[in-house]
Amino acid sequence: MSLATTASGTTALPVDAWFADRSACELRAASYAVVPMLAHGAVDFVEAKAASQLGFSRLCDHTRECLDRSDHWLHELVALGRAITASPQLERALLGWDGAAPIGRVTAEHLARVATPESMDWWIRLARTRTVRQLAEATTAVAAMGAAAFEALESGGDAPEAQPPTRDARDGADAMADAAGPSPLEAELGERFDIRFDAPEPVQAAFYDTCDVYRAISGYEATVRSFWDAIVAETCAGPFPPDVTSTPLRRSISTRVVEHAMARATRNWAHLEKMPAAESATVARATEALGDAVGGRDTPQSHASNDLLAPDQGTGSGSATVPPDELERRLRVLIASDDAIERRLGDVLHGMSQRNDWATLGFRSLGHYATERLGMPRSTAYARVAVVRELKERPLILEAYREGQIHFEPAQVLADILKGQQRNTAVDRAWIEHARETTVKRLRDERLYYRRQALYGNDATPMPLHDDNVGCRPRSTDAADGASNREPARNPRSVRMPLPDAVWDQSLRRAPGDTLDRLARLHLPGEDPTVPTFSVLGTGGSTMRFRLPAELANRVQATLEAARQRVTEQMMPMVDDDAVDLQTLAPSRRGALIALQRGRRVPTWVGLLALLEDFAATWDNPAGFPQRDKDAVYERAGFRCQAPGCTRRCNIEDHHLVYRSHQGSDQLWNQLCLCRFHHHQGEHGFFARCRGRAPLDVLWRLGVEESGVFYRNERRV
Repeated sequence: MSLATTASGTTALPVDAWFADRSACELRAASYAVVPMLAHGAVDFVEAKAASQLGFSRLCDHTRECLDRSDHWLHELVALGRAITASPQLERALLGWDGAAPIGRVTAEHLARVATPESMDWWIRLARTRTVRQLAEATTAVAAMGAAAFEALESGGDAPEAQPPTRDARDGADAMADAAGPSPLEAELGERFDIRFDAPEPVQAAFYDTCDVYRAISGYEATVRSFWDAIVAETCAGPFPPDVTSTPLRRSISTRVVEHAMARATRNWAHLEKMPAAESATVARATEALGDAVGGRDTPQSHASNDLLAPDQGTGSGSATVPPDELERRLRVLIASDDAIERRLGDVLHGMSQRNDWATLGFRSLGHYATERLGMPRSTAYARVAVVRELKERPLILEAYREGQIHFEPAQVLADILKGQQRNTAVDRAWIEHARETTVKRLRDERLYYRRQALYGNDATPMPLHDDNVGCRPRSTDAADGASNREPARNPRSVRMPLPDAVWDQSLRRAPGDTLDRLARLHLPGEDPTVPTFSVLGTGGSTMRFRLPAELANRVQATLEAARQRVTEQMMPMVDDDAVDLQTLAPSRRGALIALQRGRRVPTWVGLLALLEDFAATWDNPAGFPQRDKDAVYERAGFRCQAPGCTRRCNIEDHHLVYRSHQGSDQLWNQLCLCRFHHHQGEHGFFARCRGRAPLDVLWRLGVEESGVFYRNERRV
């Protein structure tokens, strides 16, 4: 093995690990040069309320569709931009222009939360002597406990134990956390545990279909984590609450303890080379090699020196005179630069993860290395590496992602849709073109469509189609009558192509009871006597994995086990009863009975399926829904705003394309389901326009007239 001696001359590292670490540090330092400009641009954009003027009801919809980022990412930048304006020394420390190593973006965001202009210098000195985890603990303690924690830190002691946030604070952060996933602070501090079990593909599809029910009733694009919260709460409120103490998690040594020990053993990784400052020659070469959207100029010495943020425009209140599309253009140019670096960094980190270089360098995991060494959020590092890993079998899509032709989240969705499919050049090219012109909202819809197909197995009927002239499919108790309103049978393993507009529109429709019906018709692989036993046990499928906070993970495991045991007890008396008709049983009962009849343990996924059935029976019961005049309009749209990119599911209203005051009819072709913003401030205001015939021939303009963008069927025109 070739070895390289570090700058300190005390430790020899494998050449591959040393070179990868050096490349990663240079790329990450190059990205630091863009951060101050991004932060000031984010302040301008948010304070000008540009997202609303561009036709988006919520910031999260705009950042997802136009910036390929989350609204949490933007809010973190806004806080950082305001802190830099109040304390210019934070920018110098971030970039390494104060003569010491750059503190990095994650550390700077932690300091922006708690430091004042008077205490900023002290916090910067502390940041350079602590790990990111230790600093995050200190900032959390100060935010929760105030002056007492700061005095303890200032005197040289450790931060007091951080108190849990109040209920009001948790509720206030829920919407942002659900839209953006775990924050960098949560990723550093929160102990998270994996819940893993094998499950057949139809059961996995049932989970995501029921999750869509939860999103419909909650009114926003809730995360899987919050869906688990709802499942556990529903179970605890039922007649058979789980005993959490009876099935504790199998805990290993705390991540926090291990990482603190590694930091002490390596003296905060003193054996590694110092992170280069943002104006170093190596960073300039890395930036030039990327050919990013900054234009290949020399690394800027301050945010004001770049023509993207001209000095006469300033930041904050000065943005009021800048058109919203220009504010967005500046952000997109800077994000393109940052994204190019992160894509290249994802390739480097992927190579390091294959060789376990992070262990060679003295870190516990890839996420630990990314946070402590590169100042990069763990979730971002893992996600970038996962995209490269999942798309390795799709070289055309991977190359399009690396070249910036498709963005990060579209690449994630395509990897999910095409997982397990045979490589097909024509299919890959079709998806690349499709992803470039459609919204992320539509790509997510198509992913859910293909997931639902797996609910019915290879020989069963997929999800029903609806008649455009009716608006919602007619209910029928006769199976033969219902079959006439459905698509021909399709094989879930068949080639997955981008959906035509008509099929996509049909897939959106949701009437009360649809998911309940789909769960009742669930096809389990173990029902076929020719299928080996391992299929019913789930080992023939794939693994479901959920990374959850420790407390929630403990409750989820207890809830799954309690449901599994309850179904097992119910089915035990029927094991030797040959007269039992499997088709009269719920899918979870059928799965349990098949396993017991084959002398095997009832698998965990049976407990999950039982929980999903109970949840759908409560929240998707048609008898529990009020009957309204406009149900046909709402059901056709899936109880979601039909404006391009909008994911609002609450405060929805009926809109007539040809106004009733202009003698517009009440026929379905003349009606849309819109959220309150797109109805009142959009169509009846200045921020949006729509004309045509619903549902597939509506031309949309999002944004004020001089800066609007046109869409049809979630496709950019």
